[in-house]
Amino acid sequence: MKGCLIPLLLLATLHLDSTTGATPCKKSSPKCLTKYLATTFVSGDACKTAATALLQCLKDENICSDEHTRMCALFQRRNCAPVQCGGAAYHSVFLSSIDPARVKNNSQFLSSRPHLAGTPQDKVTAQEAERRFKAAGMETKIDEFPVLLSYPLKRSLEITAPAAEAKTFTIEETEEPSTGQKYWDEAAPPFNGFSASGDVTGEVVFANYGRYEDYDAIKSVDLKGKIVICRYGRIFRGTKVQLAEARGAVGVLIYLDPADVGPAKGAVYPKGPWANNSTVQRGTVYVGNGDPLTPGWPSVPGGPIRDMKDVYDADTPAPATPLPTIPSQPIGAEIAAQLLKGLTGNPLPNKDWATYGITNIGPGPRQVKLSVKMNTTRTNIWNVFGRVEGAVEPDRVVYMGVHRDAWTYGTVDPISGQAIMWEIAEVVGQMLKAGWRPRRTIQFCSWDAEEYGLMGSMEYVEKQISQLLTNAVVYLNMDTAIESNQTITCRGVPSLLAVVNEVLSEVSINSTTSAQAIFRGGIGAPGGGSDHGGFIRHATVTVGELRFRPDKGQPDPYGAVYHSNYDSMYWVENFADPGWKAHGQLAQAMGLLLLKFADKPVLPFSLTDYTDFLAKSVTKLAKQPGVVVTSMQTALKRLQTVTASIAQQQADLASKTETSADWATYRALNDKLMYFERVWRGDKALTGNEYRKHVLFAPAKYNSYAGTTFPAVTDALFEKDVKKANFLIQRLALYFTAAADYLTDSL
Repeated sequence: MKGCLIPLLLLATLHLDSTTGATPCKKSSPKCLTKYLATTFVSGDACKTAATALLQCLKDENICSDEHTRMCALFQRRNCAPVQCGGAAYHSVFLSSIDPARVKNNSQFLSSRPHLAGTPQDKVTAQEAERRFKAAGMETKIDEFPVLLSYPLKRSLEITAPAAEAKTFTIEETEEPSTGQKYWDEAAPPFNGFSASGDVTGEVVFANYGRYEDYDAIKSVDLKGKIVICRYGRIFRGTKVQLAEARGAVGVLIYLDPADVGPAKGAVYPKGPWANNSTVQRGTVYVGNGDPLTPGWPSVPGGPIRDMKDVYDADTPAPATPLPTIPSQPIGAEIAAQLLKGLTGNPLPNKDWATYGITNIGPGPRQVKLSVKMNTTRTNIWNVFGRVEGAVEPDRVVYMGVHRDAWTYGTVDPISGQAIMWEIAEVVGQMLKAGWRPRRTIQFCSWDAEEYGLMGSMEYVEKQISQLLTNAVVYLNMDTAIESNQTITCRGVPSLLAVVNEVLSEVSINSTTSAQAIFRGGIGAPGGGSDHGGFIRHATVTVGELRFRPDKGQPDPYGAVYHSNYDSMYWVENFADPGWKAHGQLAQAMGLLLLKFADKPVLPFSLTDYTDFLAKSVTKLAKQPGVVVTSMQTALKRLQTVTASIAQQQADLASKTETSADWATYRALNDKLMYFERVWRGDKALTGNEYRKHVLFAPAKYNSYAGTTFPAVTDALFEKDVKKANFLIQRLALYFTAAADYLTDSL
């Protein structure tokens, strides 16, 4: 009798909804009520068949979506839920349940104290992440393991000549009591992670932004024994140090230039968003990814590691990346001004180098002494996971990840992303309690030690590579999620563009406008510098992320406080997202993107968008002098025809109501879509690096932040080797052919 009471009560509710007119949905029909009763006294496959018929009736008769949700909750409890229950009925519930106030509270908890990787406060955040996932009803795990990290013991900088200018600098940021920031003394002082230790003295030479082209512009200047000073921006700081070391410099100083991110742009912190004269950007100068002691294999407690001396050996074979052997130190603009003004020696190569009114770049007359002492040691870090097993395809996994660790407070980087992920997990937990289960497995990942070189995520990828190659559907990343509240941007694999547009059309920014109205459009190639790196480059898993940034063409003040003590709750509340609405909107968008991949019977990849992107990239490549892309164009034309056919298959299946008899058909098509990214696994000659496997996407060789398409070709052209570029283009054309063969099951 108990089994009959629940359906009868739900039947009454269904009737009540359809007779009161409380919702704008169509009233119930006798046809649906009859099908509802048919589910009451059956079980197993018969129940699932009857439930499928009922849900189709609800859809056909335009019955309120709340009824669909309640029906699915009932069928979940009776273990006969049809596949439609893992879908859109809950997605509107998800959107309405996101609470920006909770996101703000998450941010307050996570960024109220500095939490550098491997420190006690970092562990506190890991434990809280696990508690949040567990409270949401997920299976959880904290994975603790050691990696090589570095912490500052001593940092000093002094002018030693001319004698009249001799002085010692204090390299610290000015505490601003008006911002309400506490635990200032717990923040790590300004330093570069993995800087070499050393006491070096040398004349100062200005190298602009420290890019390859900057060093090329001063190739006649002897940098041996000199200390290079360069400004932040344009490329990854580690590349600046790497290039200076290659030219014989004994040390590097890096500063935030006021013309780029300081008073020249507007009011400075705390009165405005821009850098004040003491602002210093911390950061790693390691150009590799993952634990330097375990390149190519996972770091586990008691596992094999390299000798410490080998991590500095430039001749160590790939995939190892050597650590710098010269000291480096970030400094504030006030100190930089005293080092740069009055330089003599070589004139500025061109007007683009102008700063502080200087006319010469050195060397001379200024000489400085830089002393850095680091504690570079193995330290435990903590990855945290929350997992929801899929009801229909538990062996297909949709990943979402964000790192927790920060150089200091990190309210934007990375806590805007981590706080959003916690909110998504919270609402997913509410849905689980209501009876929903995802079709596919969902795994939330709270990574550690990203700031030092993607340590946590890369070690996970190395450890789980077989599982990722087999089971990973997509990896959705967040990091510096909210730099502004103006425009949404996307970077990732092009096959995500259609579903991103679909998601943004369903997220509202006000009563009349969807988030699509503030989407910048298009999708940028996945670069480096965040935790998607291992997934796309090593495991060839589709990756993507959304973030809020300033409107196109507008200045981006976040770069002024990035990795400084001023990346704080105060900065976000006053200059980035007052009211935290953008945080809530991005939580809706990223969460809905997650749910569409977890729930849709047909995976929402668009391979036609992928081939359109490739066509544009090939056209752009063809404009390079001497480059011949005929082989690519021929192969791509066939691939475009094939992907159009796949798109039609997707549309045909998506228009049907799935039954258990169709499961194999859906599975076969979804596997083709999911594994399409694996087609692009290649060798060092086409990826530019033995450890990187993706032939289409990789960070630029001379800037590991930036994403490039056809990386080996791009590198060859950068080095002006057109013959090599054309040979690699012909090899890439074979991958286009292989991709078409894969999709058509050709022999």
